[in-house]
Amino acid sequence: MKKVALFVEFNDGYLTDKSVNLLSKIVFLEIGEVVIYTFSKCSIYYLPDSLKTEFVFIGSDSSINIIDKDTISIVTSDFKNRSIDIVFALKSYLNDSLLSQLAYFLEFNIKSQIVDFYKENDNLIYSASVFNNKSIAIYSGSLSTSIYIVSNNFNQSNSPSSFNFIEFVPFRLNTIKHNFNILSFDSIINRVSLADAQIVVGAGRGLKDPTNWAIIEELASILNAATACSKPVSDLDWRPHYEHVGQTGVKIAPSVYIACGISGAIQHLAGVNSSKIIVVINNDPDAPFFANADYGIIGDVFDIVPRLINKLKNR
Repeated sequence: MKKVALFVEFNDGYLTDKSVNLLSKIVFLEIGEVVIYTFSKCSIYYLPDSLKTEFVFIGSDSSINIIDKDTISIVTSDFKNRSIDIVFALKSYLNDSLLSQLAYFLEFNIKSQIVDFYKENDNLIYSASVFNNKSIAIYSGSLSTSIYIVSNNFNQSNSPSSFNFIEFVPFRLNTIKHNFNILSFDSIINRVSLADAQIVVGAGRGLKDPTNWAIIEELASILNAATACSKPVSDLDWRPHYEHVGQTGVKIAPSVYIACGISGAIQHLAGVNSSKIIVVINNDPDAPFFANADYGIIGDVFDIVPRLINKLKNR
């Protein structure tokens, strides 16, 4: 039987919806024996009742945000010891960083932007997003020595009612320690996973300054939404890079995406055009984003967003 390494995410102790979907699909297709890997820091793990299973967990008790050479060495050795045949992972900064290096050391092929897949004999037939999410290409891949990175708009069409045994990998991940002086520290808490959020509030350089992000965070909090940003914003270090949505960042598919002060360059649209509803707030009536919006508000974000917050508070 094939050995499948699956990289998943947990939020507040629960497996995220996207992780459940991916796990369900792999088990339903009987691709192989699953071994779960996770970077998530958590002490208790839960699955929905529909996915009852046994768990063994001996994982990391420290968070990690940089992949160092020791981590690469540990995971590479672990893969070899377990004779891992195939890898599935949700797209994220950490997974991309780790798996691109593992592909080199283990001589695995790596495929990305996967939106759906099924098994056919000893091959995997998979669909991948191409041309900035404007088209879908269908490929045939191997069920051995391959890494498949699944897009956030992954289509999970089938799931099992139960499955037997899953093992959490028994190794610890290391973090890199640097010596430097901290001049200032701003805590950014985003309790809603960007990949799983049904509503996302994004903002761009129209916010003018990172200190103005309070209104975006307040709106997101009221809507139980995740926050996102355009590439120029993350390049300026106004917001963390894991919030960057776009062609070279995270690709999302929420029910509603609210874009505040974002012009709508094609690179950003490539990351959000799978959203069911796009709402654009911009003071420039010629902003290209309006051509791709379901709803548009022409106005200053510093006027519109606070008024929207007040309306939502007084519902």
